[in-house]
Amino acid sequence: MNKIKKAAVTVLLLASLPLAACQKRAGVPAQTEAEQTKAEQTKAEQTKAAQTESETGVGRGDSYHYLSHINVRCQDNKTVSVGLSMDPVPEEYMRQPSRHGRLEKFYYETNTYGLYGREEEKIKKYAEVYLPYGYDESEKYNVIYLMHGAGGTPERFFGSADKPRDFKYIVDNMIDRGSIQPAIFVSLTYYPERGMDHEEDWDAQYTKYYYQELRNDVLPQVESHYSTYAESVDEQGLKDSRWHRTFGGFSMGGVTAFYRLTDCLDYFHSFLAMSGSLYWGPDAMESGAGQDFGARYIMEAAADQGYTKDDFFLYTCTGSKDFARDIMERQIAGQKDHPEFFSYGEDGETANTAFLIADGEEHHGSHGTNRYLYNALPIFSAIMGGQDQ
Repeated sequence: MNKIKKAAVTVLLLASLPLAACQKRAGVPAQTEAEQTKAEQTKAEQTKAAQTESETGVGRGDSYHYLSHINVRCQDNKTVSVGLSMDPVPEEYMRQPSRHGRLEKFYYETNTYGLYGREEEKIKKYAEVYLPYGYDESEKYNVIYLMHGAGGTPERFFGSADKPRDFKYIVDNMIDRGSIQPAIFVSLTYYPERGMDHEEDWDAQYTKYYYQELRNDVLPQVESHYSTYAESVDEQGLKDSRWHRTFGGFSMGGVTAFYRLTDCLDYFHSFLAMSGSLYWGPDAMESGAGQDFGARYIMEAAADQGYTKDDFFLYTCTGSKDFARDIMERQIAGQKDHPEFFSYGEDGETANTAFLIADGEEHHGSHGTNRYLYNALPIFSAIMGGQDQ
């Protein structure tokens, strides 16, 4: 994320007195040598376990957890058990199978909406659309919308028809092997035009206000052109089909996904935020946001839209070496402070939120996002339901 200043990380090295000396200062009888040795060994084991958990995301920590399965809510108040993992993408998934989908550019009309001192004017943009193998207009398909990070383009995830990226083959294989149902993917951009990333750093503002283009232009035009679960593309038709629609993004696209949870919950049920949180959004920057700013922002926005904790699913993830990990964990820590709204599926309860950390993944490049999506898509596919369920 080349436009966001990385948060400075301060490491505090705390020099501690020997255990016996600490006890003497506190007026506590000194332990025997054997007792002290055992206590130090126990502390070392606990420290090692904590470090392992922090590095891998395995186990439970203060700001996240790891469970093998969670129960998630689907339509008609049904629940299904889904697996949680952050497995590497199998090498064979990087090769195109014989039954594979296709990519095409979808051009649509939109508006600048008068943002950032520009006059309001009509413009034309495009999205990269993935259509699954055997796409049939007589069938209905779930739709997954994806947003790039700062400086990105619609080609960020799938590439293009003449230059496909690995993620295109991953989706081909997941559908071909039955890991996910056939779905339409729409890869977007929040920039008004190419080259906008070279201007003033407005990415944070674009993430917040993209809802205008998404609601007014993208959804009606995309879903009137392709075969989706929307019986109509007016407000009611898009609301009625919200369970069959997911919005996700990486980095500043992850910020975009969080914002869509706060202003498009009537059109989307599920959200995927990869390595980005509301703490990179303009509201946090302007307010000097505290610990639970992100959680409260979501809770208040959901209430304003008339929705509750039972009306959405949020999957969040990042890499153990990603500089976004800090702000992701801050977001999650705030959400875990509000269990009345955010449920992580502990104790067998139905989950509306998940947070996973992929060991070794960094921020830049496509390797991390391929892995995140490979592990997240089966969950979204199960929640959205559809053709074979």
